[in-house]
Amino acid sequence: MDRNELSSVISELYGSLEGNTVIYTDPEDGIEKPLTLYDEPIFGISEASDPLYGTFREENIIGPGYRPPQEWLVGAKSVISVFFPASEKVRSSNGRSTDTASVEWSYARMEGQKYINGFMEELVRILSEKGINSIYPSGDPSFFSIVGGRGSGSAPKDPDTGLYPGAGADTFGSCWSERHAAFVSGLGTFGMSRGLITRKGMAGRYGSLIVNTALEKDVREYTDPYEYCIKCGACARRCPAGAIPEDGPKDHTVCSPWVSASGKRLAPRYGCGLCQTAVPCEKGIPKKGQ
Repeated sequence: MDRNELSSVISELYGSLEGNTVIYTDPEDGIEKPLTLYDEPIFGISEASDPLYGTFREENIIGPGYRPPQEWLVGAKSVISVFFPASEKVRSSNGRSTDTASVEWSYARMEGQKYINGFMEELVRILSEKGINSIYPSGDPSFFSIVGGRGSGSAPKDPDTGLYPGAGADTFGSCWSERHAAFVSGLGTFGMSRGLITRKGMAGRYGSLIVNTALEKDVREYTDPYEYCIKCGACARRCPAGAIPEDGPKDHTVCSPWVSASGKRLAPRYGCGLCQTAVPCEKGIPKKGQ
């Protein structure tokens, strides 16, 4: 499979897979309307053996629970990272919010993630039909994350504390990171909010596959992890929890409880994302002076 064929597969899947458009009640007029959650995705490719993947186990990056591509798939050769940009309706509604996520954003966070999971799982199936073995780490039963020291999914727990072994209340991480895979795969660099800035902006979500076929990798057009961030402080001013210092990066111990509490305001959904909207990097790579 070459890049053009992969691009066609992703484009065709985006056009055919159900779940990206939902019916919701518009809070502005109380009328039920269709809402498209994500625009057509873009993708990047990296080598599974890229040395950067090995560095993510460091405590100040992701942590020791992280598993590089070869530990997910025997014979791993490449990583395909896919970015799903939030639709204009989702972005603009959240951009007008100042203290909590918009209803539209919460749909993109919840129903949208279900759509992305289905998209990536269907992509695994399509590639399998073409003789390519792959795995979607974030959708695998062994996936886990650590939030405030407590593990979710398959994360092991200390029987006495209930925490991930060796973790404290300030420990955050996971065994696979979509944003870091996107960074290695040439899609973009981080911002002060810890989101990733792509040519389609920061507002959106990611999925990635590890495959056993060598695909042409993308050239990273950056060297600094924060190269695209113009340090304007807009995300810090947008954060309702005050979790982002002016010189960044975001403090997970402040952000996470705020997002969790949003479940009460947005039930049965949750989310925030204010730092990703109404900012210069919302829908593209910002230029200094914006």
